[in-house]
Formats: sequence, C-alpha cells, structure tokens
Amino acid sequence: MKIYRLEKYGRLFCTTGAVKGPTGIFISKFLIDTGASYTLIPYEALEKIEKDYSIPKERVKLATANGYIFVPIKKVEWFHSLGKSFEDFPVAIYNLPAGMFVKGILGMDFLTRAKATIDIAKEQIYFSEM
Repeated sequence: MKIYRLEKYGRLFCTTGAVKGPTGIFISKFLIDTGASYTLIPYEALEKIEKDYSIPKERVKLATANGYIFVPIKKVEWFHSLGKSFEDFPVAIYNLPAGMFVKGILGMDFLTRAKATIDIAKEQIYFSEM
C-alpha cells in the first residue's frame, strides 16, 4: 500500500493533479474536498488541454457557499493525482475565486473511485488495492 503525504494549507489539504486533453497537459494544485461531488478544473486548464475548445453543453448543479450554480462538465483524456490515473474522467469546469491557493478541487468522484482513505491526524492519504 502506497502512502502519500498531503500538503497542508492552514487546516486544509491539497495535492498536485494533472489533466490531459488532445493538445496538452495542465498541472496544478488541487484542494482535497470531501464535500465536493465533482473534481473541478479551471477554464485555463481547458484552454491548455484543448486548442479549439468549446464550452460543453452538459451541466451539473453544484452547491456553493453562495447558493447553487450550474457548471459545464466534460470528459478529459485522463486525470492523474496521488499515483492514480483515470481515463475518460468527467470534470466540472469552473474558476475558483481569485487569490485561492489552488486552481482546482479533487472531489469525491475521484476519491471514491480511487478507494482513498484520508488519515487526518497523520496528514496522509492511502488507497485500498483495486
């Protein structure tokens, strides 16, 4: 079992993630958010991974501190973080507020599919064998 040390920012955890599309790879910091249903990437990631992108018509409803929003959702070639990669992975597309220490959110869709266990006290994450 591989154990990964999480990066701590105040009382929050983050890690590095990468998303790939037809024309590139976007690498950035992602907040680990067990309250988020979807993994989220910013529009700048979409611009980097797809040269001639169009905003997807399919939308998902997300709850935020300010209420509900509808954001585009799109499958990317792959999403990779913490030693786990998933192909044809759906991500929500939304820009987090300016000044955030991360560009995206690693949501429960990824964490559940990866069978992640987070040890808060040890600031670690590990995965059950798949």
